Amino acid sequence: MLYSCLVILITIFIYKITYLNKISYTILYFCILLLYTYLIVKINLKKYVKNAKQIYFILTLIGFFLILVSVKVLDDAQNIKEKDYQSPYNVIFKNDIKYENYQYLSSNSNYVFLINTNTLKIIVIPYVDIKYIEQASI
Repeated sequence: MLYSCLVILITIFIYKITYLNKISYTILYFCILLLYTYLIVKINLKKYVKNAKQIYFILTLIGFFLILVSVKVLDDAQNIKEKDYQSPYNVIFKNDIKYENYQYLSSNSNYVFLINTNTLKIIVIPYVDIKYIEQASI
């Protein structure tokens, strides 16, 4: 089990370095994943349950999921804090509302979140004011 966990960790480490080019976070997360894996293996679940292997597997999956979600969130936050953030979408409004320097950040079922690329100020616009959202041309 430890061998498979190390293979997964090395794969994630290589992915982070190769595709995201952010080695500062990568080393930190790699260490957290190694520590988490070590602690999971050190827990002696055989005293408490019959199916220890299944519990180890589930705990490992939950840990990887939580750590990788936090990696993604922190990477996205760092990208947004940089002044050269480019949204993958353009927002077209129903009225002639002009939001200069605002870019699409996210949305939910009722609202669209826009960020000002100069001041990093976020505004929330209800969907009723939005005509449509289109993919930005690259």
